[in-house]
Amino acid sequence: MSAAAAADGAMVTGAAGRWRRLLAVLAAIAALGVLAAACGPATSGAPAAGTAGNGGTTIRITTRKSVFDRRSLTAPAGTITIKVENRDKGIPHNIHVFKGTDASGTSVGMTPMSQGPDAQVLTMTLQAGTYFYQCDMHPTANGTLTVTP
Repeated sequence: MSAAAAADGAMVTGAAGRWRRLLAVLAAIAALGVLAAACGPATSGAPAAGTAGNGGTTIRITTRKSVFDRRSLTAPAGTITIKVENRDKGIPHNIHVFKGTDASGTSVGMTPMSQGPDAQVLTMTLQAGTYFYQCDMHPTANGTLTVTP
């Protein structure tokens, strides 16, 4: 289907239709994330992890060559914001966080897939425990988030 037909509201069925609906939902979630991030405090040159102005913790990670630069993160329980910088031009990445030690656990938060270069923000309220994070497009890009009491 052409972009013009899609813009005219033509019905897309099957796998293509499901993907378009999923992308539309993810785009809406991303827009809400951007709005939320715009309302937060501006930071510049901050360390990889620190205390956010709202009493939460902010962690910064980078995706480069389809891997995260940090495979182990630690933060205190409460509000945790992960800021992901995708430096892979034209390559889509996201971050998806699961309760437990692998992707079979319960999903506790994720960003939409987004082509780099780009930056995304994921804010969650987490209890003490072990969490697993990965890029859904590149599952070998993963790590562990340890949330302390």
